Amino acid sequence: MLQRIVSILMLSLLVFGLKAQQGDLSTEEYQRRDAELRMLANRFKQETGFEGNIQNNPQMMKLSHFTGGFPDLIFPTASDTVQARQVCNQIVDRILPYLQIPEEQLSLESIGGDDRVLRAQYRQRVNGYEIEGAGILRIAYYYSSEQTHILNVLVHIDPTPVIPRITEEEARRIGQNEYKDSQFYTQHTANYQGRAFILYCKNPQSLKENDYNLYWRVGFPGISYYIHSVTGNIDFYNTLVLKDYDY
Repeated sequence: MLQRIVSILMLSLLVFGLKAQQGDLSTEEYQRRDAELRMLANRFKQETGFEGNIQNNPQMMKLSHFTGGFPDLIFPTASDTVQARQVCNQIVDRILPYLQIPEEQLSLESIGGDDRVLRAQYRQRVNGYEIEGAGILRIAYYYSSEQTHILNVLVHIDPTPVIPRITEEEARRIGQNEYKDSQFYTQHTANYQGRAFILYCKNPQSLKENDYNLYWRVGFPGISYYIHSVTGNIDFYNTLVLKDYDY
């Protein structure tokens, strides 16, 4: 009896995990995307010489994590940042065509490490604007295992330029008016002007994939408002501290 209960629980967890991976996709669509991405991963290996494992993300329709390496690429010590930059740039040149991200959207943000690992991070910008919670390509080379880890958090965003109609001053004023009616507004924060930053964000209420728009993020103690840069509407807010992706 106990064994039967355990089996039922394990089956339930398996089904729940599959549903969590599928998200809003039907089983058929999830399987179709997964098969297509597996074919892309195999083609990437054949055409670039990459050896190792490649994970995919059918929901985002992309190759998401690479673990292995390119036998013809030799990593220098982490202190030799000039040579390290050249090697990492070669990796980016090889991988970008399979991620379908324009090269001009990426720029090297940081590179360095120690005798254990070399890390490089590339930042994605669309029309000069950063992307909240995404827009990162990370490369890490571990000297002891001689393995390269590549994390793809890049996203596809319509490159058509967006001309903001809402100025920074107007965005601050919209945020301040909303903040005054919030639970976070106190006599200690009454004079807080709000920190405004314009960037691409995904509306968490949207069911569309890669539904990114250009927002003014106006932050106050306890809350940030996301004000559409064209309409001036507060489409959503966030009371959580956002953390960047990590390994």
